[in-house]
Amino acid sequence: QQQQQQQQQQQRRLDHPATAAVELVVAQDQTTTTPAAAAAVVEDLAAELAIRLQQLLDSAEPEDICHCLWAITKLQLLRNPQCSGLVIAATAHGLQHGWVHMLTGKPLSSLLWVHAQYHLQQHQQQGALERSGSSDQEQQQQQQQLQQQLLPSLVAAVMQECSQPSFLATWTPQEISMLLWSCAVLKVYLAPAAAAAAAVNEREQQGQLALPHNVLQEICVLATQQVVRFTPQGIANTCWA
Repeated sequence: QQQQQQQQQQQRRLDHPATAAVELVVAQDQTTTTPAAAAAVVEDLAAELAIRLQQLLDSAEPEDICHCLWAITKLQLLRNPQCSGLVIAATAHGLQHGWVHMLTGKPLSSLLWVHAQYHLQQHQQQGALERSGSSDQEQQQQQQQLQQQLLPSLVAAVMQECSQPSFLATWTPQEISMLLWSCAVLKVYLAPAAAAAAAVNEREQQGQLALPHNVLQEICVLATQQVVRFTPQGIANTCWA
C-alpha cells in the first residue's frame, strides 16, 4: 500500500510538474534530513520535473511555468543542466507564442528575476570553470549565449507590458523591488525621457537593454505610495538598484 501511494505521488508530480516544483521549496524548508542528502534528492527530483515540464510547454499554464522557474531558482538548482535548460526553453517558448504578454505582475517579475539570478550564477561559475579547466565550460558558454540572445526580446516584452496604462498599478512592493533589482543586475540602462526612438532602437539592436523613463517614473510613484509596505530586503534591493 505504501509503495502504491508512492507511485501515485510520483505520477501526480509528473502530471503537474510546476506545482510539484513549488512544493519542493516548502518541503526543503521543512526537512529534517541532513543538508547534503536532502540537496541530492531535491536536485534529482527537480531535474526530472524540469524535463517533464519541458515536454508540456504547449499545454502548461504560463503562470505555472513561471512558478516552476522561480522554484528551481529559489532552490539554487540552475547549475543543473536540466533545470537551466528549462529556463531557456520556457522563455523561448513564451516569447515565440506570446504568452509573456499574458502574465500579471507576480509571474512577470519572477521571470525576469530568474534570468537575473541565472546571469549572476553564470558569471560566478565562469571563473571557477576556467580555473578548473572543466569540460562543462563549453556547455556553460553555450547556455550563456542562448540567454544573451533571449534577453533583449524578454526585457522589451516586459517593458512593453509595464508601459501599458494601469498595468503597474496592482503591483506589490515585492514585485516592484524584484523588477528593479533584476534590471540592475542585467545592466538595463535608463532611457532618457527625451531620447529619440531611433537612438533607443539602435542601442537595443546592439544588445543593450532599456528601461523606459516613463516606466521608471511610474514605478517610483508606486513605490512612494507603498513605502510603508516594503520589507527591509525590498528596501535594500530597491535602493541598490
